[in-house]
Amino acid sequence: YSKEVVREVMGAEAAYNYTKGRIQEVKKNISYLSEKKNSLSEVDTSEVVKASALIKLDTAALRKTSELLQQQQEQREDYEELEEEYARGMKRCSAVSKLIILYKSDAKCDACNQPLPADQAKVFLEKYTTEKTSLLARLKKLEDMELTGKIESVNQEIKKLRLLKDTTEKSIRENQVTLRLSEARKEDIEKEIRTNSANLRKHRASRATAKQKLGELREKAKYCDFWEHGFGSKGIEIFALEKALPVFNATVNKYLHKLPTVRGAIVADYSIV
Repeated sequence: YSKEVVREVMGAEAAYNYTKGRIQEVKKNISYLSEKKNSLSEVDTSEVVKASALIKLDTAALRKTSELLQQQQEQREDYEELEEEYARGMKRCSAVSKLIILYKSDAKCDACNQPLPADQAKVFLEKYTTEKTSLLARLKKLEDMELTGKIESVNQEIKKLRLLKDTTEKSIRENQVTLRLSEARKEDIEKEIRTNSANLRKHRASRATAKQKLGELREKAKYCDFWEHGFGSKGIEIFALEKALPVFNATVNKYLHKLPTVRGAIVADYSIV
């Protein structure tokens, strides 16, 4: 039974030492992760500051680019409206020219199809001549504006601004990804630290249980050791022999006294050496 208790004590000691080792290992992991987190924080802080600054600058640039793009698109719409006005003016000028030719010759009434009086035809002729003069002046002004070239120039500018806008938006997205990755890295490390902290608490609880069990088994081993010694050859056995030997010697000597020899009576004196 004593040997069995000793084996249990050895097993409990092994379990206790194992939990101690695991605790040290987990502490090292937590320390390493904390240092890694701090190191990453320094790097990430620099990256985050840089990314945040770039996002701020790109956002301002994107806003300005969008405003310029809107202005160019509005300018193009204005030029296109003028171009349409020019086309309508050319068409109207052609129609008015035909009317002038008509009223210079034999003009007829639209209602009765009879020749118009000379004075009435003159009124119409003056009206359409004035309109044509005005149209030609406007058309000349529009021609001088070189609308086709301006529209092409605006289209090129719009193309450049759209490309710049796309590039800026891409830069903003990339820097936003940098921010998210930084947060994700820190979250992963914090999650790992939480896991190791939970393992540390579990191992400490196991160590406490193992320590308590080890203490109980050691007390039990002391008890067994005491009784192993008590029931051994130097324990109760010696104590009993010490008490019994005087009686044994007296009894033996009683019978030896009745058996004298030529040298006298034999005396027995047994003792524990």
